[in-house]
Amino acid sequence: YIMQSALPAAELTGVNIVSSVTDMDLSSKYYKSVYQLAQAGIISWPTPDYAFGPENPITRAEAAAFVDRIVRPENRLVNG
Repeated sequence: YIMQSALPAAELTGVNIVSSVTDMDLSSKYYKSVYQLAQAGIISWPTPDYAFGPENPITRAEAAAFVDRIVRPENRLVNG
């Protein structure tokens, strides 16, 4: 949510096709942020069914990977 909010919309250009975040409710405050970061290749998925694990704490390594993919778009992940 914080990382997505810090980026201009142009930085969230979709490179992935994500149907939905399967373990988050659409009404969640964070759903749109997770969805946009996934489409932009900033978030990678631990499971093939697009389960994000919203109840799990973010690790330092995951946060570093997100920041790296924000700062260096060439490192963004393309699924498929």
